[in-house]
Amino acid sequence: YEVRIALESLAIARAATQFTEDDAEAARLRIERFAAACANGDDETAWAEHWGFHMALYQSSRSQRALRLIPPMWQSSERYRMRWPPPLR
Repeated sequence: YEVRIALESLAIARAATQFTEDDAEAARLRIERFAAACANGDDETAWAEHWGFHMALYQSSRSQRALRLIPPMWQSSERYRMRWPPPLR
């Protein structure tokens, strides 16, 4: 998890220096889809859009290396978050 946080922090710091309106729109679209999925109780879509929102921010870094390294770190740690606590209904 510490490696994931370090990689994500670097990607976001780099993204902040070159964030464009197109980047903002991509992130905005993902967060809107996430909110709609949550409102509809669609957990699978909500998790996909949650991931998509984060990736939209990381893509703004324009770092191909970060975009290759972050997903495996994310997947190895997020799987625990997806299981606990169970979704509230």
